Amino acid sequence: MEIRALTRADAEAFQTLRRQALEDSPRAFAESVAEHDAQPLESIAKRLAQSPDQFVIGCFHGEHLIGIAGLARHPRTKLRHKALIWGVFVAPTFRGQGVARAILEEIIRRAKAIDGLMQINLNVASGTSASRLYKSLGFEVYGHEPNSIHVADSFVDEDLMVLRLEQCNFSGIGDALRS
Repeated sequence: MEIRALTRADAEAFQTLRRQALEDSPRAFAESVAEHDAQPLESIAKRLAQSPDQFVIGCFHGEHLIGIAGLARHPRTKLRHKALIWGVFVAPTFRGQGVARAILEEIIRRAKAIDGLMQINLNVASGTSASRLYKSLGFEVYGHEPNSIHVADSFVDEDLMVLRLEQCNFSGIGDALRS
């Protein structure tokens, strides 16, 4: 398996996996399938254009994109010490193999190299395996939002989490994918 930053050339693979994420786990994402489908491929390609403050990391099994997550630094001057992790998803057949952990560790490794970036925030459905993964990486809950997402006549509560980069002790991709 290969972990790397996605580029504009990966737009179609990203579009396909992101759609699968929204269909498979609608309670985990604020974006709907209809909103996703309304975006032209060129818009998605622009979203994948890397900058020092924004990137998407993917995991490939052969030529197939099987996992994704993005990081976006806040654009406002007074908030540039923060970034947001978004869109974390691993194809169901590859879950439990360390893919999400490896992607997140690569994001954190890159984030630590961004000048002036001090913390990473994220929102996650309360009580999920994703929440447990984030905690194992050093993220801490700093808030709870009841009824954060409304999906099919039900609500999802979310925990707001933060990772302070100066307290983060690991240096890169874990052993899960090296074996």
